[in-house]
Amino acid sequence: MGNQNTHQSHSYGNIFIKTDKPFYTVEETVTGTVYIDLLKDFPGNIAYLFFKGEENSRWTVHDGDDATIYHSNLKFLNNKFVVYDWHG
Repeated sequence: MGNQNTHQSHSYGNIFIKTDKPFYTVEETVTGTVYIDLLKDFPGNIAYLFFKGEENSRWTVHDGDDATIYHSNLKFLNNKFVVYDWHG
């Protein structure tokens, strides 16, 4: 969550995402800065950043000696943003 473990390395360079806050709540807009450090010419014309959000939940309901296990998987975000366009 927040600014933890957002640094990624590649042979072309590095990318780091710094959010303005360490935590966000439901329906808050996440804001921050994307830092790109190129070590050599990038072979493409556009750099994209993909965001995917997924929630995995598991809980147990006890009723006397009986227990029922429930689980849920919710995909709530799948967006692509242009980070930089070398065309212009």
